[in-house]
Amino acid sequence: MTTLAEYKKEREAKLENLTRKLSASTYTKPEKEVDETYWTPTKDALGNASAIIRWLPGHPDEEDAEYITTHEYSWKNPETGKYYIEKALSSIGSKEDPMAAYNTKKYATHPDLQRKEGRGRKTNHHSNIFVVKDPGNPESEGKVFKFKYGNQILGILKEAMVPSSELDTAFNPFDLYEGANFRLIVAPKEVPVDGKKITMPDYTRSKFEAVGPLFKDEKKMDAVFQSQYKLKYLIDPENYKTPEELRKRLDIVLGTSGSNIEDLVKESGPNKSEPKSTRVIQERTESSISENNDEDQWFKDLEELDTE
Repeated sequence: MTTLAEYKKEREAKLENLTRKLSASTYTKPEKEVDETYWTPTKDALGNASAIIRWLPGHPDEEDAEYITTHEYSWKNPETGKYYIEKALSSIGSKEDPMAAYNTKKYATHPDLQRKEGRGRKTNHHSNIFVVKDPGNPESEGKVFKFKYGNQILGILKEAMVPSSELDTAFNPFDLYEGANFRLIVAPKEVPVDGKKITMPDYTRSKFEAVGPLFKDEKKMDAVFQSQYKLKYLIDPENYKTPEELRKRLDIVLGTSGSNIEDLVKESGPNKSEPKSTRVIQERTESSISENNDEDQWFKDLEELDTE
């Protein structure tokens, strides 16, 4: 297990490693889980929320776990009424995902339809955080949680590590000593979808405070450091279905059986769009799940999942 003293010696290399990781990433999500170890900001009736959190470096037993990225598919086939809600194998570096292959073939010449029909891969990022201030839920203050967030917030983290302005100084937001408290601000924003406007959460007003240690007291710092959650189970292949299992589910959702990917695409047709109402829900899904807090509401909008 990494000690706090060892962590202090290795801190300087962390920013460089994170910068390389971000450079290799594409900002382009996990299976829904009810887990009280995850924290979410509490919104008011209008959809506003605010809190102060501190990003943490990751569990002492896990290297390069400041943030873990996962992908998933969440799609309803309006023709069969069945749902495909599965973890994407791209989360574990596999290129054998049946849904990915299906989408690649189906939308090769119609890439605009993939997002409209809600079949795109959705992305989430996961980190350990320390809650400094939470007006909506004071009981969470002073505790360590896991936090699931989307690309908007990851973009703010990247800006801290790789500033776009030469006037800004790069820092590692996940550093216990030279990181910074993060003022998370959530505000509702209207987004046009198919001629209508839907309300989505917006995080662009969030920002970092001054750089400095989480605590001056080393004992408090160590208690937080050791209290972090392991995250790499999120990308453990043991927790993912095999390509064969996913293919069986895709067959059920599509209402097909035993066809190859080319046949499935031919049967479904490259231009067959879902009803507008379904497209609105799916567009809302893709946008909202990429910023974690509306995922529960989306699932409330669905009918009971079939259990085949």
